[in-house]
Amino acid sequence: MSLPVGSKKIGDVLYTFSMLPASKAMEVWSSIESFVVNPGNSLSAIAAVGGKQVQAIAAAGMPPHEKEELIATVTMLSALSALPEGEWTTPDGRRMNGRQRIIAILLSNVSVGGQPVDVDTNFTGRLKVLYQVLGEAMRFNFADFFSGLAAVTDSLLSAAKPA
Repeated sequence: MSLPVGSKKIGDVLYTFSMLPASKAMEVWSSIESFVVNPGNSLSAIAAVGGKQVQAIAAAGMPPHEKEELIATVTMLSALSALPEGEWTTPDGRRMNGRQRIIAILLSNVSVGGQPVDVDTNFTGRLKVLYQVLGEAMRFNFADFFSGLAAVTDSLLSAAKPA
């Protein structure tokens, strides 16, 4: 039996994801963008020379769309982890949301059994699941940012292999 669009079973729990309003998605993106597109932390750079998890994902024999979703999710979760906990200021003086606010936004459109998720109720003692749900919320809301990433990643990895 296939799950409804926007639903994913993580562990024993079925989570339902709905699209963030564009204003909220932009709030998330503006806070993590500099960490994602930084030349030292770009999706392509991470895939080519980055962490072992991303290299393993990129090298796995999985469909390109699954590969790009996983690489993008790992990169975005890494960017989220790099944010300060609270609000922060960019070098040019702009106020940005911190990790706590971004997590709240991402979880605001996630539900379990028709009820909004509650971090303390749904994830106490299950922080790994929290990050899996956050990753899925990112994948669901930002999928269009990563179209074609798998092909670029495969090309970079092929070029990096010794002849």
